[in-house]
Amino acid sequence: MKLVSYNIQYGYGSDGRYDLARATRLVDGADIIALQEVERHWQRSNGDDQPKILSRLLPDYHWVYGPAFDMDASEKRDG
Repeated sequence: MKLVSYNIQYGYGSDGRYDLARATRLVDGADIIALQEVERHWQRSNGDDQPKILSRLLPDYHWVYGPAFDMDASEKRDG
């Protein structure tokens, strides 16, 4: 069994380019994939629903998403 744990860094590569498909190519083929720094509707990632996009890019997997935060920390707010 092949387990892959991978931090997608919100979809940004070391070149600073936002590309979720590139991240999925690195992990595709594993039996179990655990991704970190996946977000939904955050300003930093263009408001994308990354779990939804990733599930479409990796259709042969069952997805479970659990956010670590319930707010957009990339947006500065008063208070």
